[in-house]
Amino acid sequence: VVTNASLVDIELSRGENNLLRLSTGQSSEVHWSVPAGSESEPAATTLRFRPLCSEACLWDWSGCVVCADDAAGSTPMLLRGHMGPNLEPRLAVWSVEVVPDRGALAVSFREGSEFV
Repeated sequence: VVTNASLVDIELSRGENNLLRLSTGQSSEVHWSVPAGSESEPAATTLRFRPLCSEACLWDWSGCVVCADDAAGSTPMLLRGHMGPNLEPRLAVWSVEVVPDRGALAVSFREGSEFV
């Protein structure tokens, strides 16, 4: 389950042409497909995210977010963006929290960090 715990909409990417938009406070179940011929689920999967603000605000994709039991915890990430009509550079710290829960993962995204 992925959750947008921020005050702005976000977009998740699980690869080419596989985008998911999450509104503020929205959660969604996400399932990764198992490759044909494989007898077990992948040990880890990844995704990327970016905030969606307005047409005058463009954010780059985050680094890879590992969605696996081994990645449990909160990870701060520095995101780069461009704001305003002159597309001035901007930086923002976001946190991704991965929590294993009874065979599933809860992954939440929020602005800010406990560490910064």
